[in-house]
Amino acid sequence: MIFRVRLLLLLLLLLACGAAAQTDPQTTGAYRVGGTVSAPKATYAPDPEYSEEARKAKYQGTCVLWLVVDADGLPQKIRVQRALGMGLDEEAIKVVQRWRFQPATKDGQPVPVMINVEVNFRLYNSLTPHPDSAGQPPRFPGVKTSKYPLLVRVSDVSFSSKAGATAAAASYKAFITDAGREQQVTIFCIMESSECLVLDKGTYPARWEENMKSLEILGLSGGQGKWKKTEYTVDSENR
Repeated sequence: MIFRVRLLLLLLLLLACGAAAQTDPQTTGAYRVGGTVSAPKATYAPDPEYSEEARKAKYQGTCVLWLVVDADGLPQKIRVQRALGMGLDEEAIKVVQRWRFQPATKDGQPVPVMINVEVNFRLYNSLTPHPDSAGQPPRFPGVKTSKYPLLVRVSDVSFSSKAGATAAAASYKAFITDAGREQQVTIFCIMESSECLVLDKGTYPARWEENMKSLEILGLSGGQGKWKKTEYTVDSENR
């Protein structure tokens, strides 16, 4: 009898540990995505509104939110995971409250899950990296790498006024891989220029221009997935 009681307690302990590995008590039983728990899919995700403060400052970036998507595909318990400020975090929460999802499932049944989502705020036309560029090695379908042999990796954009310039400049800390060698530089372009397009963070194919003083970078434009070029100057003070 004592052996049976101990065995029962052991089984209950194992079941409790298994549940704890996939759920979080603070979210009243919401699962983590992975294993037998599928990820929810956004079916309606409108873009956010801009705060007036951020618009005047020509400020943009990405806000990361943590939330629970319940078994009906509705967002719940939204909180800011990585803030932007200037009123954009509040706008991000407002728009994600309107998002709708195809619920996550576990063993074929809808379940609540915890996820992070990115809400992008963009004032300017931008280029995005190809999804295959996140692999190792990065791939750029449709691009002749013999013509664009460089890899340029950028993170979040910042905006500033360069000395002597009358318009804001978009700038990045960029990592350029050329013939297997990597160097870190600062690159920028003037926003009023027709050749200046903002880059979402990621890795892009590129080539040198003007005796290695500037870069021609290729990225995907809009929802059509077409390659488009932009030109960035390499800051000589950071080379």
